Amino acid sequence: MIRTELWDGSVPDPEAFLRGAGSELLTRRVGTAEEAAAAHLFVLANAYVTGTTLAIDGGAALV
Repeated sequence: MIRTELWDGSVPDPEAFLRGAGSELLTRRVGTAEEAAAAHLFVLANAYVTGTTLAIDGGAALV
């Protein structure tokens, strides 16, 4: 789950919703657009990374 302005019109109280969702993750918070972008840029910049799936999920896959 990534915190963006798209949540503003999607749920009645976006901040409360995102806090609650983040509390369920191993990181105890939702991610930022900057964190997601940095992960994607790492893969794009590294010519040795091929055929991989990068999970940017705050540990959700492990919960």
